[in-house]
Amino acid sequence: MPRIPAIDPATATGAAADQLALTRKMFGATPNMFTTAAQSPAALTAMNAFFAALGKGQLGGKVGEQVAIAVAQTNGCEYCLAAHTAIGGMRGVSAADLGDAELAAARVAGLVDGEIVEVVAHVALNIFTNYFNNLAGTDVDFPRVALETAA
Repeated sequence: MPRIPAIDPATATGAAADQLALTRKMFGATPNMFTTAAQSPAALTAMNAFFAALGKGQLGGKVGEQVAIAVAQTNGCEYCLAAHTAIGGMRGVSAADLGDAELAAARVAGLVDGEIVEVVAHVALNIFTNYFNNLAGTDVDFPRVALETAA
């Protein structure tokens, strides 16, 4: 059960309504994370801007989703794990693509400085969304994916 309620896009007003409309335009839907973040139009504005900027970055969607999945696992964010596993699957991310070795071998693999900086930006964005969803108890509106448990 959510600890912070979502804002219904149909009844939202002002900046919250504007940002939820932008979310729908960017993603084709208004996932629960965004409708919950609409409690603070400033936070939703930042979230939308972060997603929009990194969506146009050098890394591309596949690597961004790999980073998001790794961060979600580390932070225990069921919402983000479900969302980015679903979205990653649409972008060609396979289970074999999700290992830690990819990031450790970034330079050897030929990532340039701008791409490495974007990896850090993706991590920052996903730490924000993971902590937010864990605090809010956001209802998962993507197919659920089991979190790995620490040994």
